[in-house]
Amino acid sequence: MLISEIVRTRESAPAISTAPAISTAPAISTAPRTDAMAEEWASALRDIYLRKMVTLKIQVASIAENFRIVSRTILADERGDVPGWVLVVLMTTGLVTAIWAIAEPRLSQLLRNSLDSMNTVR
Repeated sequence: MLISEIVRTRESAPAISTAPAISTAPAISTAPRTDAMAEEWASALRDIYLRKMVTLKIQVASIAENFRIVSRTILADERGDVPGWVLVVLMTTGLVTAIWAIAEPRLSQLLRNSLDSMNTVR
């Protein structure tokens, strides 16, 4: 949900009181409860719940929008230099190939000698 939709939702929602939530509920009476009183309590609690949910939804959407803005900014700054990394990988591959081509005969002989010496240890 976009911020503009949330703002419209908030503008169309009933005003949220800063008074404690219990103050909007009917006064407590010692008279026996009736269905009308129960319905009045249920209606008051439903109103309180809906107002709190609208407030919570607006706060969560605001936090999410702020997170999106911050993450977009950070990711835009940290995209990296792709051609530079490609060049580093290619140069490293080239160096390893060149060194291997030069040192391969000596490395093969070294490995063969060490394996042969291990066979004679038995």
